[in-house]
Amino acid sequence: MQQFLLHILVENVYNSWKGMVTIKKIFGIILTFTFLIGAGSIYANVDSAANLSNWYENSFQKKSSELGAATVTGIFKTLKNANLFVVGTEETIGSTIESFREEQVEKVVAEIVDYQNDIESQIDSTVTELEKVNFNDYAEKAKVEEEIEQDIENILEEVLSEQ
Repeated sequence: MQQFLLHILVENVYNSWKGMVTIKKIFGIILTFTFLIGAGSIYANVDSAANLSNWYENSFQKKSSELGAATVTGIFKTLKNANLFVVGTEETIGSTIESFREEQVEKVVAEIVDYQNDIESQIDSTVTELEKVNFNDYAEKAKVEEEIEQDIENILEEVLSEQ
């Protein structure tokens, strides 16, 4: 019966918490039930000097029922407390994640604004530099280069047509 209760306890704890309980908590629960079962066994051994039949009928069954009821009550209380713990932890984790998300969004927005300001500054400096450039000189240089190219093409055309 003790092994059966222990098996039910472990199975219920595992299914209820689904991996959210640490090994320490499981060990603590197992240790508590082992203590309760051991206490019942010790109590039963203390009265073993009396008539075994009377003891079994009167003391052991009564105390076993009481101990079983206390154990079941303890299990339900423990599971209820564990559920409250899980709900509280879920809320805490949710608020922590929300806070982290908000911080990251603010950080990214600040980085985007900094990048935008940097690009605008670069554009402004490029405009200032281009305003200083004399495009008339550029147009004259391009015209001279075009005339040189035209002259080279004419010379090559004459040389190739003579042959």
